[in-house]
Amino acid sequence: NRLARLDATSGAIVLSWVPGSTEAGIVTFETTPTKVLVGGTFTTIAGSTNSPRFAVLSKSDASLIGAPSVTSTVFDMEKYGDDILVGGAFTSTGFPQNRIGLTDKITGAINQNFPGANSTVNVIIEDGSGGWYLGGSFSEVGDVSVDRIVHILSDFSIDFTFSCEPNSTVETLLLVGNDLYVGGAFTTINGNILTRVARVNATSGAPDVSWNPSVNSTVLSIADAGTEIAIGGFFTEIDDQEEDRYFAKLSKTTDDVDPGIVANNTVSAMESTAGSVFIGGSFTTLGFYKRGFAGFEGGSDSPIREFPVTNGTVN
Repeated sequence: NRLARLDATSGAIVLSWVPGSTEAGIVTFETTPTKVLVGGTFTTIAGSTNSPRFAVLSKSDASLIGAPSVTSTVFDMEKYGDDILVGGAFTSTGFPQNRIGLTDKITGAINQNFPGANSTVNVIIEDGSGGWYLGGSFSEVGDVSVDRIVHILSDFSIDFTFSCEPNSTVETLLLVGNDLYVGGAFTTINGNILTRVARVNATSGAPDVSWNPSVNSTVLSIADAGTEIAIGGFFTEIDDQEEDRYFAKLSKTTDDVDPGIVANNTVSAMESTAGSVFIGGSFTTLGFYKRGFAGFEGGSDSPIREFPVTNGTVN
């Protein structure tokens, strides 16, 4: 229930890896050579109530290994050497720890030196230099005033040279070179009108006001599609055009929309790899019939028809 392992080549379900009953949603996961770390809203996983909202499972047989008890939802995780950075709405991981935690990926122990946040952390990505970018609804991290995006350096300190202030929640981040793409519910960044998706300088946080598509509702996910950026979310218009609903590809050069695949409902998650983009959401069509989960080849928009369907939303 709610968690499965697929063969990366064929998309076939690996029937030998079957966790027990899981109650409520899986929001995020990470893997190590021997373990799968899972976060979400669940209070029961693999038939046990001992690891609510964050759990460590064996990669070989899906058995529950354990984890600290987390008080509220885990939204995202990111690897950091031998540790896993965890973000969410929690305020405790066995001891007070506000919305961000750094856990040892072998033992599950929490590093108490990592700064906390005063509100929800929705997304965590690596900066390529041992640090991270975090996005969410927070206005403070580690007692420092930061609005909804923060750059944390490898020594766990706040990068004060990075100044990026969206006026509402950040849901997703993507780093491409020195460009940081930001998606969410905001309508301005640093006082500039930038509606729900924007590109900022990854060093300074300054927005690129020349790249400015107008999106009419929240952007939940962003993926790199080669010469374009793929976005997904609740939106039904881009630049006042109703043809671009829930999913679109934008030119990295001009921000123009590339007509192509159209979804019939929300796109909430995307991942790009080897020239393809995999898409999850609550849609039942994506230019072709495909329920909940789909893939397409980034250069041609050709569907990967071998991928399995799901009977509900993929987040």
